[in-house]
Amino acid sequence: MRGFISKQIFTDGYINDDGIPVPGSTDWGADVECKYFATENNNKGRYIDGDFKQIAFEITTEDMSFDANIIRLKDRKGNVVCEKEVQSLEELENVQRIKITV
Repeated sequence: MRGFISKQIFTDGYINDDGIPVPGSTDWGADVECKYFATENNNKGRYIDGDFKQIAFEITTEDMSFDANIIRLKDRKGNVVCEKEVQSLEELENVQRIKITV
């Protein structure tokens, strides 16, 4: 499927000129076009209070400079599919794409 990914950007906190601490923040970078598919999709996750869905994705993008620790994946309509930590990031030189596993 086609969609968009963006990386999570952290801004460190600081102390302003008046000596007042300003907390850090997180934001999302620009959307980058991608292709993705689910490599794992099941409802077998369980904890004391209920169940949860386990899902993993393999994502590729043409942006060879893309690098992130946490990404947000959106479908073509802009709906958030998931926000996950990147498990691996690999350059596919032959096809000039980056492969991201979450």
